[in-house]
Amino acid sequence: MTMRWLPIPIREGDFVRGLAILVIVLHNFLHRVPPSAGENEFFFDPVHFDRLLLALRSSPAEGLHLLFAALGFLPVHVFVFLSGYGLVRRYADRAAPGWGRFMLRRLGRIYPAFAMAAALHLGLCWLRAGSFPASELGRLGLRLSLLSNFVPGSQLMPVGPWWFFSVIVQLYALFPLLLRLGHLRPWALLALGLFCAPAAVWLGALGTGFNPMFTALGYLPAFSLGMLAARCEPFRLPLTWLGPLLGLVVLGQALEALWMPGLLAACLALLILFRGLRGRGEPGPLRRWIARLGAMSLPAFAVHAVIRPEFVALAGWAGHFAATLGLAAAFALASFGLAWLMDRLDFRVQRLSRGSAPPRDAGA
Repeated sequence: MTMRWLPIPIREGDFVRGLAILVIVLHNFLHRVPPSAGENEFFFDPVHFDRLLLALRSSPAEGLHLLFAALGFLPVHVFVFLSGYGLVRRYADRAAPGWGRFMLRRLGRIYPAFAMAAALHLGLCWLRAGSFPASELGRLGLRLSLLSNFVPGSQLMPVGPWWFFSVIVQLYALFPLLLRLGHLRPWALLALGLFCAPAAVWLGALGTGFNPMFTALGYLPAFSLGMLAARCEPFRLPLTWLGPLLGLVVLGQALEALWMPGLLAACLALLILFRGLRGRGEPGPLRRWIARLGAMSLPAFAVHAVIRPEFVALAGWAGHFAATLGLAAAFALASFGLAWLMDRLDFRVQRLSRGSAPPRDAGA
């Protein structure tokens, strides 16, 4: 049985992103609440997988919690894939964009949500501490500069998931060059991605404090594969690959040599699963709701971890797996509620400044 890889329209891209951001939000809450086995997201450690298997055997009731905590970061690579895919679709029939104009457009899409989340973070720090957190200004400034990913010890400060903004902007900075490469030699994109995977592992093992998983290098495999998918439409993706891909994901959590290939396999497997869940025909209320989550995935990514500490504290106080799952659902609802408010505010500001609603990019 074969799935024909048809173009991903905006609505379907939003549905895939909606499922991806929902998993990521739940992961970023649940991996902060015990029990958690750790995750092989930014570096590989076989102990994480051993702990996961041991915890699943000893506490099967915590299985959902443990799996989200250990593997819920994987949809990040789906976001990266869709970014490369959507940008190529946008510029497929156009001349390669000028770098400066292209970057200004990309930054203009990212910074409103980023700045609103940063302001909320500063306000909440003020409320929690009871005085103005002057020391937080320096860390916020470094994070907003998008340079903190290159500073050892600062990659996850002051709000962990914000590392993604620096990575995606780095990928945007490389895109015009990669687009020209794709026009000349489309399959060179895949070769570049496959080269970057072992290079990232090798650089991370040097012990210099530089972690390539906080840079574009660690995500070029998924980004370049997304660009290649857009260039080669339509191509056939056998559904029989799903089992081997999932097997490679599991092996990649156990064996360092297969860690990076396992991350790319997870990207493909999740795309097959997420696109399959959408089904065909007119979407029902649930599918439209999930697509709406995907449409506001950027503000959701920016804001959810800002409000996380209070929910984590409540889960620690409750100390029961059912309470933890209930609080995870409440955390997701609060996060997406704030994301909706931020999205509406950004929309109104842009509409006032431009005189009309800003256009959306297909899949980007």
